[in-house]
Amino acid sequence: MVKRNRMEKGPRSEETGAVRKEWGGKIPIALVFPNLYRVAISNLGFQIIYQILNQNDDVVCERVFLPEAGSAPGPLRSWESRRSLLDFELIAVSLPYENDYLNLFQLLKSASLPFFSRERGDSYPLLLGGGLALTLNPEPLAEVLDLVVVGEGETPLRKILETYRSVRGLTRAEILKSLARVEGVYVPSGYFFSPAGREPLPDFPARVRRQFTFPLTESPGHSTILTSRMEFGRSVLIEPIRGCGRRCRFCAAGYHYLPPRSRPLDRISGLSLAQREKARVGLLGAALVDYPDLSLLLEKINQAQVKITLSSLHGEELTDADLACLARGQARTLTLAPESGSERLRMSVNKTSTDEQYLDAARRMVAFGIPHLRLYFLYGLPGEVPADLRAIGDFVEKIQQQRRRESRKVPGRLTVCLAPFVPKPATPFQWAWMESGRVLKQKREEIIRSLRPIPQVLVRTESISQARLEAYLGRADRQMGKILEGRTFPEIKRMALGDDIPWLQPAPDPGISFPWNVVDSGVTLDFLWQEWQNSSLGITTSPCPPRSETASGEGRAPTCSRCGVCAIFSEKNYEM
Repeated sequence: MVKRNRMEKGPRSEETGAVRKEWGGKIPIALVFPNLYRVAISNLGFQIIYQILNQNDDVVCERVFLPEAGSAPGPLRSWESRRSLLDFELIAVSLPYENDYLNLFQLLKSASLPFFSRERGDSYPLLLGGGLALTLNPEPLAEVLDLVVVGEGETPLRKILETYRSVRGLTRAEILKSLARVEGVYVPSGYFFSPAGREPLPDFPARVRRQFTFPLTESPGHSTILTSRMEFGRSVLIEPIRGCGRRCRFCAAGYHYLPPRSRPLDRISGLSLAQREKARVGLLGAALVDYPDLSLLLEKINQAQVKITLSSLHGEELTDADLACLARGQARTLTLAPESGSERLRMSVNKTSTDEQYLDAARRMVAFGIPHLRLYFLYGLPGEVPADLRAIGDFVEKIQQQRRRESRKVPGRLTVCLAPFVPKPATPFQWAWMESGRVLKQKREEIIRSLRPIPQVLVRTESISQARLEAYLGRADRQMGKILEGRTFPEIKRMALGDDIPWLQPAPDPGISFPWNVVDSGVTLDFLWQEWQNSSLGITTSPCPPRSETASGEGRAPTCSRCGVCAIFSEKNYEM
């Protein structure tokens, strides 16, 4: 029996939409998010996997989160029925963020689970990992996880369940060998290292292909769990579009959710839930402005008299009609991500919007009654010079002047967010290096000095040590497991700030063997290398359009830049 209910006690009392099932005869799966509840419940991917698993009558899926500060000590237990992790057969860990690897170590220790997979015998649950961080590079946790889902999880999870049903009860080794045959599943124990590099054992693939969902209607399109503890407030999260074809050269999500796909307007769900629960609608997507029916969707939300919250979007390309709809939906803050105040550096990372486009967007947002604006900038980018840092202050000053001229009174809040650049695997900037903590701090201070004279600007900075840790963990090989074992969090963070970390140094050779080469992302190495070369030359690359279920063609977009991803459509004979 399945019950969707309001959780009864403590922080659970605000939550609606959770699923509770009787355990008898079912496959028990713990869905773990190694971070706090509010972070996990705001992640649409986590909510989608929870829905998919619980749609199976023979599966009971319960959630597990990092305990809140001040929680009573004791063994880690599931959210729904307070079961120990040792009671589950499968533990599925969602890891969209590299820095949560440290939290995973804490969770495993709290659950009395051995950290290394080789130490877990047949009596222990299988530990399955997924999420963007592991798709980028599964190797840092290769000796911890039993298997990894590479790419989007909807289709592989269904096939994993189908296979697991047929081998349930066999030995751990036999189960893993069977699951390795599922496309998109990486079983690290199926590989050994020789002087020639990583090699597969018999029956294991040389590389594991990243999986993606098409059409998007194969995946639930909205969240079902509601609580005021979400980072967006009490919202129904809706995904009209997945992926981004802008090809920003630093962006992991931009490359690893290719190709961009859109959901037909008449198949977008979740709005009625928001109406019934008197919740906001949170529109999510790496490139919302590229959704072909964005204006119609905003009008539909307006007609439902539901408030709107947005993720980051290319706000400089919003039409006046879009801004009017957002204002009617009581959107109070919009985001622009120029990444640099310098058009030269912007072009090098393949951000093609001009200063004038951003200035016009800032003016029109105020004109339509959207008072608050966030601006995102990166520093420490490849090819950056001191003038680029000063250009951020000049750019923000122009934005603020434009907003003040448009407003009859003092405009709303202008927030400037500064983050260090992190070179991500399997992007054109995988060959870049990450600057030391000392240099990054100097650059950050120079930017802040340029912003101080500008009135009514709030500056928020991401932690340099956290950014260095993200790169330290995300670019490592499978030796990272041994590094994590037995060390405290402060010790690991200090190590990440070191200046002599080999995998954070520049890698100028196009043929270098990165740890993450075991993943076939679909984007060819030649294309990534050419984009890295184009960056230094300031040559931009045209974007690819999103695909919808009604798109036509042979699986390759008319303006395709031949990165390799679209060839997968032809190979798999998707009906476009």
